[in-house]
Amino acid sequence: MHGGCASFVDMIPNPAFLLLHGLFFMIAAYFALRLFQAGESAIGWLFLLYAGGQLSYFVYHLNITTIMFSHVLAETMNVVAFLTLFFAFVRRIVVLRSR
Repeated sequence: MHGGCASFVDMIPNPAFLLLHGLFFMIAAYFALRLFQAGESAIGWLFLLYAGGQLSYFVYHLNITTIMFSHVLAETMNVVAFLTLFFAFVRRIVVLRSR
């Protein structure tokens, strides 16, 4: 063992990661659904993209993909989600100031 945080994480059983990423996926997907139903599609996309990132990590723990692929995919979805949130707020500010 090398010590540090990596050795601690290696001791966590794989099903724990599956449980956590599965739970985070379900919560984010539920929030996305509710936001789309409420007509808040921009913020709904944020949660849908976050759910996609969690799904990416989930399939890594099922040994379907490599960690680098899953991590890059998840982080890309997170960046797009944050950009979506930023532009949704900018749009709302512009609309409010134009009134």
